[in-house]
Amino acid sequence: RHIDAYSKFPIYHLNDEVSFSNCNNGISFLDYGWSTPESWGTWSDGDSAEMIFRFQQIPKFNLKIILKSHAFLSLNHADIAVNVFGNDTLIGAIHYFYPKNSADMVENIFINSGIIHKNGILKLKFLIRKPFSPLEAGISGDSRKLGIGVERLKITLE
Repeated sequence: RHIDAYSKFPIYHLNDEVSFSNCNNGISFLDYGWSTPESWGTWSDGDSAEMIFRFQQIPKFNLKIILKSHAFLSLNHADIAVNVFGNDTLIGAIHYFYPKNSADMVENIFINSGIIHKNGILKLKFLIRKPFSPLEAGISGDSRKLGIGVERLKITLE
């Protein structure tokens, strides 16, 4: 992407906690692959979803992402694996299991500061293995391919 394509995303300040519910600041960091934000947070929709964080000053130290999330799981779809990439470098893997991770879990993902692009951009990409819909689960007529539900995120120094 050209650098101007990222100007629509707000500046992120270290230690700010962002919420991905429909009335909060986190939704402005969501790029493609996300469903409509809800009162609790936002579902991924499909097998890939991205967030964009723009730093005014590039952090000189390693970082930690603290992500509060859960997965769309059922007895017949009991696990989901998610690979997390920072600017196309694999930085973590999250595994969700039914029934434990149908509710919120907090995951720490560590980032080498060298991954932040020289223009201050951190693109977080979530690759979701086997998202599925409430329709496929026989729960409702909702055909969205749900994977993870993100509630809150914070980036701090490691």
